[in-house]
Amino acid sequence: MGAVDEGSGLLALLEGGPFVPGAGSDRGLAAVVAARAVEYGNQFYVEVDMRGVESSVLVSTLYERAWGLVPLLESAVSNDAAVVVCVESVLDYVPAAWACIFSGRTFVSLAYNGVSARDEQSKSNLKFIAGKLSQPVLVTTRAVSERLQLGETGGFGGVIFVDDLVQPDAIGEVGQDLVCSVEGLGDRVSDESAAFLVLTSGSSGIPKLVEISFEQMLNRWALFYQESGEDQALTLRPFDAAFMPIYLLFAKPDGLVYMSPDRAFADPRGVLGLVARRQVHHIISANSFFGKLVEAIDEEPFEGDLSCLRSVRSGGEMNSLPVAVGLGERLQGLGVSDLESRFGYGSSEAGYVSMISLRELAQGSTSSTVSGAVSQGQPYDGTSLRVVDEAGELVRQSEVGEIETRCDSQMFSGYYGDPDATGAAFTADGWFRTGDLGFVDRVGVTVVGRTSGMIIANGRNISLAQIDA
Repeated sequence: MGAVDEGSGLLALLEGGPFVPGAGSDRGLAAVVAARAVEYGNQFYVEVDMRGVESSVLVSTLYERAWGLVPLLESAVSNDAAVVVCVESVLDYVPAAWACIFSGRTFVSLAYNGVSARDEQSKSNLKFIAGKLSQPVLVTTRAVSERLQLGETGGFGGVIFVDDLVQPDAIGEVGQDLVCSVEGLGDRVSDESAAFLVLTSGSSGIPKLVEISFEQMLNRWALFYQESGEDQALTLRPFDAAFMPIYLLFAKPDGLVYMSPDRAFADPRGVLGLVARRQVHHIISANSFFGKLVEAIDEEPFEGDLSCLRSVRSGGEMNSLPVAVGLGERLQGLGVSDLESRFGYGSSEAGYVSMISLRELAQGSTSSTVSGAVSQGQPYDGTSLRVVDEAGELVRQSEVGEIETRCDSQMFSGYYGDPDATGAAFTADGWFRTGDLGFVDRVGVTVVGRTSGMIIANGRNISLAQIDA
């Protein structure tokens, strides 16, 4: 993490230390992902879906499914075309995403949550994506295709049903001629030519596709890995969010646990049961869920041992200090000792910007005049941020203005197919306009709002007009 730039005096400018690439980064994203899947093949990916059904699949099985998809993608998708992955289960998402990575295909993911009321929005998103991309190939399941009547969306160059490859006899033996060696993948896939595309509305409310190269995503993972380590985490975020590849696509020594965020909000006590049952070390979610968790514990005490839990990490929306403190107090009575609460700040475009722990926050002080605003700490290594006024001039520390960031290692490549929006997102001297209002002080950066009529709920941008409607 960085510190206040001494050369800036009292100006609102923070700079992180030098970025250090992760181990094996020189081999490329595909090689790193494959090596970890092979090394931890005997571990499980666990999912609790929207209906509360818990399923688990070996990493090695997901890896075989991915390689079952690779030849289908290579035959159906030209090198300059893209893939759209629209599935309901993370256990379908992971092999589909791995297949895109191993075949060097640019792809965008959409998490279908099975809620009928949101079907029209899902169909609208698919139509937008199909219109932006050139004859993309759709990877989905037969159940999702039927629910969304995907034949009506048009614009797709083909459809691959991932559930056709679930049964081992449908995959066939994964031979050495099909599964490339880890070393071979480094030569096979170019991290500069393929990318993750993330659907976002940003601060404007207009949908865009954020283009994050394989190299940029690998650098984001390196930062997260250096800060968080290898311990098992429970993730409660939509798997099509920008940071989810970092949490879901790099296999870990103790496996991975995922719960549908809609299920988590509907059954927060079920999250505690999952933590105890699967011996989860970390929970990654939006701050609003942790508020729901505090309410659930207050309504009915939880009977179980949560001593395995070490930390909770929130981001994707404004954080609340009372919630973090209250959660720590309640979990302490459930066997959790010395819980570490961490607040993160970042965006689909800029990646990880800053992070602070509750312990670090208590040791500092913030000059916020905004009720409930919490500092998000100092910038990550390789990242700088500043706060400017409407004229683009640096303000003084503790003065509110628009937050801008700069980072060579993880900053997105641009908005796919939209050079005008890409140009408007950056200043003349190369800083990214976040659309967030905030200030910096000696503790770090504090976000207090947005420059437009948008709020962030559970990591998703929602316009105030949508709420009024």
